Amino acid sequence: MSNTNKILKTAFNNAVNGYIKEFQKRHKIAVDEPVGGIVGGVYPVSDLWLDFADLKYSIDNDIDFETLQEWQDFNTEYSKAFVKLEAFWKLKRDFKFKKGFGYTPDNFHKYLIYLRIK
Repeated sequence: MSNTNKILKTAFNNAVNGYIKEFQKRHKIAVDEPVGGIVGGVYPVSDLWLDFADLKYSIDNDIDFETLQEWQDFNTEYSKAFVKLEAFWKLKRDFKFKKGFGYTPDNFHKYLIYLRIK
């Protein structure tokens, strides 16, 4: 491995570990070792499985843990209508804004299904 590759690998590992620590701090929840020991891969968190990209996106966009759980529950229940975290978050935010205090996860999930088949 070249010196440049070692530097990049170290920088990547440090960045991933920084995001993991911030996630644990914000949500007061443990993040287990990545599946297969692959840094930047999939991480078991409580009853969720989060890809590092989703974990990073949740930190960068201040997404609460309840929304992460709701997103993964939606994708489990409606696997054929899979929605990426970024789209789920933006649509949920817009839906809450449009609907005001009438938001419920069930209404929002029906809205997402409608959008997927529209």
